[in-house]
Amino acid sequence: MERLGRTIRCLARQQGINVKRLKRRQRVMPVPLLSATLRMADVILAARALMRPGTRSGGDGLQRLARAVKARFSVAHAGFYMGGRASLCAVVRALGLTPGDEVLIPAFTCQCVVNALRYEGIEPVYVDIELDTYGMDASLVERALTDKTRAILIQHTFGMPGRDLENLLALARGRGLYVIEDCAHATGGRWRGKLLGTLGDIGFFSSERSKIINTIHGGFVVTDNPEIGRRLEEDAARLTPAPPEFTRRILWTLIHSYFTHSCPFRFVTSGLAEGLLSDRLVPQMHDEELAGAPCSQYHWSLPHAVAPLMMQQLSRVDRQLAERRRAAEKWAVWCLRNGLEPPKPSPDATPTWLRFPVRVDPAIKKNYAYLEKRLGAHVGVWFQSAAHPLPMALQECPRGMEAAATCINLPTLDPSRA
Repeated sequence: MERLGRTIRCLARQQGINVKRLKRRQRVMPVPLLSATLRMADVILAARALMRPGTRSGGDGLQRLARAVKARFSVAHAGFYMGGRASLCAVVRALGLTPGDEVLIPAFTCQCVVNALRYEGIEPVYVDIELDTYGMDASLVERALTDKTRAILIQHTFGMPGRDLENLLALARGRGLYVIEDCAHATGGRWRGKLLGTLGDIGFFSSERSKIINTIHGGFVVTDNPEIGRRLEEDAARLTPAPPEFTRRILWTLIHSYFTHSCPFRFVTSGLAEGLLSDRLVPQMHDEELAGAPCSQYHWSLPHAVAPLMMQQLSRVDRQLAERRRAAEKWAVWCLRNGLEPPKPSPDATPTWLRFPVRVDPAIKKNYAYLEKRLGAHVGVWFQSAAHPLPMALQECPRGMEAAATCINLPTLDPSRA
């Protein structure tokens, strides 16, 4: 009865929101930022896994996924984890970095990157960015190097290979530094025809609910370096399975996310899903992570029951990326019509356009609700600091601070048109 009452209240609240939007001549279903990649086929896979208890911990899902990922990226080694941040922890271990080592990171990123490095005893060193593509500025890397620097983390922000990518790769090779590719936003993106994640020594990816593919929590790492790959796969073999209850909650959360964000009829189904499933969900970030503390989830492997979801979504990435590119072209025109400067990706790049970034007046970023109403789309505020969502001031990185104050980002995949 409690769940029924909650469902009725959620449905009534959702219909009230729908009526208000109609009266204001707004879209009843704004284009979402989260979980836009999900489709009914994913719900069916998740439901089948929930109905077959044996698939929650056993099976060959990970082995089949590993073969698919290695084939797609033309690499010999891959590992699978419970998040992009957990994947970065694995990268540190695979590279053999030790406490006290330094890794250069862009001054426009999220807390997850900083946390993952510090969990492993690594010191992140911020380098300011350029504002064409929000990537690390190669001209500033030299002054950040010390005798403790072991690696450069190249972040493909919003799925764009950075303006200085070629120079960063050359600099790293010349100094004998590892190149870590942060492809959390960039699954399926390319540089000069080569898949992102295969340009450096090792690349890591995220499959969390705001990303190109979405298993709610998840991530993977790829490398073609034999020694790094050996350590990566040995490390992955030491992971413990995710608890069955956590796996079930992931599957329920995916079903909930589809009906609240992706379903063509979400103006009705969102209220139903909220009422029926809100007590079965996993959070987007755990309390430990927000506090900067180690999280047990980082030591779990991706569940076998979740692996088919990742594989299914990887199979349709290229089709969805084509949709995202078309949306990015429209947003670029919108920017020019409204006196705003669109990003400037390199002609050598094929971005994923996870989101379309644009810089606006800081007052608009702080109060973006009216823009959402005008556009009929949710507006993102990645990143609000160099350690988003935590506040952080880096006076030595003025362009990173400027981006944090002014950059909003717009959705590029409308599930209503799927």
